Amino acid sequence: MTSLIQPKMHRKMIVPWYDSGKAIVFSILLLMFILAFGVVGMIVAQENTQYKSFFGMPLSIVLMSGYAFLSMVVRLLIRRSKVSKEGLAADTIIQ
Repeated sequence: MTSLIQPKMHRKMIVPWYDSGKAIVFSILLLMFILAFGVVGMIVAQENTQYKSFFGMPLSIVLMSGYAFLSMVVRLLIRRSKVSKEGLAADTIIQ
């Protein structure tokens, strides 16, 4: 009869392609462009009296892209801090 308790195996987690570092950096660059587009739209809506009623659309673009931008930056920073801590731990083990 086999044991019900499985031994713990420590394996490196496989990161999906959309959560890789390159994909996140590409998303951050794209979101920066969208954020700038929204800011320009807000400026144009403020300057032209005909477009004052449309100020909400570029504002919503700025808010949504800004939120996505910040979440991507935080995700990238957390991942980089984990990698640097793992590298530091490996260096101390080798010595």
